[in-house]
Amino acid sequence: MRIIAHIWIHQPLNCVYQTLANHSLDGSWRTGVTGIQQSHPGTVQVGTCLEETLHLMGRTLHTDSTVVYVQEGVRHDFVGTCGGFPLSGSRSFQASMNRTRVTLELQLTPPESWLPYVSLLKFFLHQRIRQDLRQLKSLLERTSHSPQTPSYS
Repeated sequence: MRIIAHIWIHQPLNCVYQTLANHSLDGSWRTGVTGIQQSHPGTVQVGTCLEETLHLMGRTLHTDSTVVYVQEGVRHDFVGTCGGFPLSGSRSFQASMNRTRVTLELQLTPPESWLPYVSLLKFFLHQRIRQDLRQLKSLLERTSHSPQTPSYS
């Protein structure tokens, strides 16, 4: 199951990239993130490990992933598991004038027992990602700097 969503943000690439390449900031714009650990502070590098706790569709899921590709300012890719399901994805960036296009891509492989629900799950996840991107846009356009790392309790 593949989900892709994008949005234009009226901020320069550096501001947007610094926020999205630092997954410890995800809780400031992604709905349902209740905890995230990044193996080192700052922007991701190849080998960065990410552990995330996410509340989704009434369930608490744990995601473990590793960054496998980074082209600074352009894209980074990750692979791992979410709730035990294989997961891969990317965050990519394209600058144009004083705007940045952000594209989020997610590939999730649920088990066969979930096949009757895949269409509903895909619809829900696509809506959630689009909502998160709107939240990110709002956050970054009302401030000229990256958000602060949220505290999880």
